[in-house]
Amino acid sequence: MRYLVLSLLVLAVTTVYGQDKSYRPVADPAVVEKKIMDNSLKVSSITSDFVQEKKMEYLDEVLVSKGKFWYKHESKLRWQYDEPYEYIIAIRNGSFYIKDGVKVKVYDVAGNPAFREMNDLILKIARGTLAGDKRFEIEMYENDRFYLLRLRPIDAALKGFLQTTEIYLSKFDLSAEKVVMHETETDYTQITFINRKLNNEIPESIFDIK
Repeated sequence: MRYLVLSLLVLAVTTVYGQDKSYRPVADPAVVEKKIMDNSLKVSSITSDFVQEKKMEYLDEVLVSKGKFWYKHESKLRWQYDEPYEYIIAIRNGSFYIKDGVKVKVYDVAGNPAFREMNDLILKIARGTLAGDKRFEIEMYENDRFYLLRLRPIDAALKGFLQTTEIYLSKFDLSAEKVVMHETETDYTQITFINRKLNNEIPESIFDIK
């Protein structure tokens, strides 16, 4: 279950220098980290469409999914997959919801260490606050458009299912345009966020999963 949920939420790519020579190390990571953290305090909500591309070693083709994403300060979140199948992951009031078709499963975050770990990781990705997470060794790069945070887990539990996570933050509004994770050397998932809107009104009913 832990692998399934994280697979839906993250992506993996080759190393930054192997992919794009335009990135260079950030001169003062502490300044950028403070900028990211300060900006996160100004964000009360995020809505976005997304496109997910997933590649697994045993499949010849890339699996493409599309859907919508909502986040509301400080701990409400909904990932909704619309194509090619319907699937929802939501976090609200200390509970983790998974809806597959008409079936809904609810997990208590506080009472389940695995879901507590996922809950924290997912919300920090949504807020863009992983820069200060001590469970990761963090490198920062930049080009003209993005800050790129590359995170390698230090925490033993995270090492079991994460190799490298990469988060691309737009320099325009410091929101995540892509989030990256190596699950294995060959398996990856890529999620690109499009039509992002910050600080718009989101009805509470969005997070009510039935």
